[in-house]
Amino acid sequence: MAKQEEKNITVTLDDDALLFEMIPGAVAEVDPRQIAILRTLTPAQRFQQMLSMIELVEGIAAHRLRQRRPELTEADALRVVRTRYADL
Repeated sequence: MAKQEEKNITVTLDDDALLFEMIPGAVAEVDPRQIAILRTLTPAQRFQQMLSMIELVEGIAAHRLRQRRPELTEADALRVVRTRYADL
């Protein structure tokens, strides 16, 4: 197996300030019926839903990052997305 070259990729959080401002409004839009449905799910079902949402958000974030940084491979973009908030 070929050794993977480590890449030093720097990404700023400037674009994400708007997202942090939008989160409270998005939470306010949650329908009480959605919450009632979620309460009927087993812990395993809720965990699976969480994993699906994380995968979706990571994919969207990686896509946006690759639009700004086309030299990144999909794997590099996902790695950046998955590690960029680790220090928050």
